[in-house]
Amino acid sequence: MQERKIYYSKIKDSIHNFRSEERVNLDKEYFSFFMNLKRLVANETNPESDEALKFIKPLVALTNQTLSKIDTAEIKSTNLNDEPNLLNPFTEEEKNFLKNAFAYLSTK
Repeated sequence: MQERKIYYSKIKDSIHNFRSEERVNLDKEYFSFFMNLKRLVANETNPESDEALKFIKPLVALTNQTLSKIDTAEIKSTNLNDEPNLLNPFTEEEKNFLKNAFAYLSTK
């Protein structure tokens, strides 16, 4: 019984605890962002363009909203070099696009 309490206390702030409907909606939003990212990169969109900023700003807001609902200490303590990061399914080109777009957004 004590083991179960410890287990549930560890996952209480996990993304897996989102209500089913909330999780489905969240998955749809992120999937839409991923598809738009792929389109932007495939079209060689400039990460500093207005189109890229229209993409990045809502993505930042959604990410912040999502992270506010989960225990970020658990995320920070995970060594992403030891295992594949399933939350980062991007190609190198997409990673570079995001990096450059976020860098540009931070100057605005």
